[in-house]
Amino acid sequence: MSDPSLGLVFVINGSVALSRVECYGGEMYNLTLFNQRTQRLAPARTLTDAYGLQAVQTIGVDALAAMAAQKNITTEILMHGRVIRVHVPIAAPHTRASPGLADAVPSVRVVDFYFGIPLWIKASTWLNHSFAHVWSPDCGYLEALEQFRAALGKGGPLAQWHLLTPNPLFQQEKRALALMHDAHATAAADAALASILLHPLLSYADFPLHGGALAVVRDRSHGTIGAEWCAVHRAIADVAAVDWIALEMVSQDLQWALDGFLHANDTNSTRFLAAQAALQQHVPWPDEYLVLIEQARLVGRKQMVALDIPLWYDVFRYGESPLGDAVRSLAWVDALPISAQQSHWRGVLMGGAAHFQMPAFTAAFAQFQLRAPNATMLFVEMAQEPPCTARDSRHHALVWVPVLAGVCGALALCGALLWCYRARLSSLLLSTRAQHSTHLQHQLLAE
Repeated sequence: MSDPSLGLVFVINGSVALSRVECYGGEMYNLTLFNQRTQRLAPARTLTDAYGLQAVQTIGVDALAAMAAQKNITTEILMHGRVIRVHVPIAAPHTRASPGLADAVPSVRVVDFYFGIPLWIKASTWLNHSFAHVWSPDCGYLEALEQFRAALGKGGPLAQWHLLTPNPLFQQEKRALALMHDAHATAAADAALASILLHPLLSYADFPLHGGALAVVRDRSHGTIGAEWCAVHRAIADVAAVDWIALEMVSQDLQWALDGFLHANDTNSTRFLAAQAALQQHVPWPDEYLVLIEQARLVGRKQMVALDIPLWYDVFRYGESPLGDAVRSLAWVDALPISAQQSHWRGVLMGGAAHFQMPAFTAAFAQFQLRAPNATMLFVEMAQEPPCTARDSRHHALVWVPVLAGVCGALALCGALLWCYRARLSSLLLSTRAQHSTHLQHQLLAE
C-alpha cells in the first residue's frame, strides 16, 4: 500500500489475522488445542509472530545486500530501494509440516526485508519496526518461519548476520505460561472470578469503604460506544470517588504522552503539542478512547495509566492468544499505581473482556494478589444512561469537531429545503436507480 506521507506501508488487518487462525480450525483461543496443533504457543527468545512476520534489526538494504553477496546469496532490490528480497538457503529441510503445508520443503526460502517501513495495524494505528516477511503459501508460514529462524539462529548458515530481535518479554512469557498451567493458581482465580461475577459494582458510590479497590470495566467490543464506555465516562467525571483511570487502549510507551497532555498548562507548548500528536497517531479508535483522555483533562484529572504492552508485541508475538492475553495482563497489573503498603485507593481499569476470563485471568489475578494482597477486585456493570456518547463529550483538543453557528444555520436551511422537496427527491432517486438497474441487466445479458 502506498501513502503520500509515509511512502510504502505494510498492512496487517483483521482478515490477515483471521486467515492465520483458520489454519488451526479457528482454535487459536483454545489454549490446549492451539498448543497441540502448532507447538508454537510457548515462550520465545525472539520476536516472532502469528502473522508470518519476524522482527529484525535495522541494518539497511545496502548492508544486507553486501552481507548476502559475501555468501553468494541471491538478492533483489524492490520498491525503489526500500525493500530487499533474499533467497535464504535452508540448511536442513524439514519434513514436519504445519497444517496445510505439503511434505516437500524447498531448499530456499524467499524472504522480503522491510527497513523503516511503517506497518498499519487495526485500521488506525502505525508501528515502525524493521521486519522480514517470510513468503509461504496457505498455512505453511509456521514452517517457513521456523526454517528462517534456524538459518539466522545459532549454528545456522546465516548466524553471523545477527538479525533476529530479542524478545524483551521472554521472562514474562515464562511466568504467564507457568501460572496458566499451575493448578493452585488456576483454582484460586476460578473461585475469585465466580465470586466477582456474582457481586458486580453497580455504582461508584458503592466502592468498599476500606482498603484498595480496583473496578474493572470489561470492554466487550473495542471502539464501540455502549454501557462500558459510559461507565468509564462517569468514572472520569467522579473525581471524588475514583482516584485514577487505567486504559488498555493506550500502550505503556505512550505514558509520557498521557502525562504531557494531562499536566501541560499551555496548550501551545511544545510538550503539549508533542503529546497530543503522539496520542492522535497511536491510540486506536480515536472517536472513543481519545475522547475519554480529553474528558480527563477537562475535569482536571492528572493521573491516567497507559496499560498495554507496546504494539510490537501484538504484531511480532502471539498477542491475541491465551498466552499473549496473560502476558499483557501481567503487564497491566504491574503498571497499576498500587502496592501492599497503600491503605486506601480507588481505581478504574478499562480492558478487553478476554483478559478477564479463563485461562488468561489466572495470570492477572495472581499478579494482582501479589501486588495488593488486601485489595478488592470488582467488575463494573452499569446501565447506559443517555445522554452518554462520545459526541456529547468531544472536545477539539484531540478530536476536532467544528461547532460554528454559521455552519449550523446552513445545515438547518438545507434540512428545511430537503423536507420541502422530499417527495420530488424520492421520485428522482427511484427513477435513477431504476435506470441504473436496467443498464446493469443489459450488461449482464450482453455478457
